[in-house]
Amino acid sequence: MEKKLFQYKITIKTLNQENLFNKLYLKNIKISALKRKSRQETEFIINSSDLNSTRNFLIKENIEILNIEPVSFNSFLQQILKRSGIFIAIIVLTVIMFVGNKYVLKMNINGLKYLNNSEISEFLKDEYHIRDFSDKNLIKPNEIEQGLLENFPEISMVSVMVKGLTLIINIKEKSIDEINNINGFPNIVSNFNGRIISLNLISGTAVVKPGAIVKKGDILVKAETSNSLGEIKNIKAQAKINAEVWVQESETFWEYKTQIIETGNKITKRIVYLGNIELFNNDNANTFSKFNIEEKEITPYNILLPIKVKYI
Repeated sequence: MEKKLFQYKITIKTLNQENLFNKLYLKNIKISALKRKSRQETEFIINSSDLNSTRNFLIKENIEILNIEPVSFNSFLQQILKRSGIFIAIIVLTVIMFVGNKYVLKMNINGLKYLNNSEISEFLKDEYHIRDFSDKNLIKPNEIEQGLLENFPEISMVSVMVKGLTLIINIKEKSIDEINNINGFPNIVSNFNGRIISLNLISGTAVVKPGAIVKKGDILVKAETSNSLGEIKNIKAQAKINAEVWVQESETFWEYKTQIIETGNKITKRIVYLGNIELFNNDNANTFSKFNIEEKEITPYNILLPIKVKYI
């Protein structure tokens, strides 16, 4: 018994191809992927339901059948995709728009320095059922902001917003000194940049190990411990710590230098004397605040009178 697939590809050899396909059309035989390979040779695809009627018609018309082969599933799928590409694109676009309007696909938590990202994520998951791919209708920014401020005393400011497919949470934490004093007992923090040589813990939870490089303000020992039930308790942090510290200091010295430069600007005062009697003075006023004085006296030649001119 012949196995019928979705479609078959038939290759024929004939001259009057236009008349042939008109007759097939009149017999309601659906033809697709018609391809003329040469002047006499043509191939086309038909549905499996039309295979027998098409083959019998070609034999009756004395058309030479070169080949009949089933179309592979991939080829069949390609044909379907070509025909329905626009329809599929519309469906995909509709799905994307639906998802974008209804869900958030990821969550960005920004601004954390002392708190852990996982702490915030777990809190949102447990209290507000928010995770990646959450319904936007379940997200209440004002309630989330209030919940974070009430349950995380380390947070001073927080804003929550939905932007596109992303839930964005911007957090501003309190200063390290404020965080250290939240539970009454402060953590032990480094006052210098350096390297831990040894750390003998007395009480609390050590955060660093010998050999660790630390910066000023880093927590060395937390003022907390856990009991047999896993509960975190606040206790006084105590430890004997030996470390190499790197002290960096700087000092700024300002150097002042005074330099006197002659500008070349000048005012000339001319006085004419007859003997010791002043006959003429152009009386040019001095407008400079800082200046040098140069004097020069000239006695005119070929004059019998005792006249002299002084330039200042």
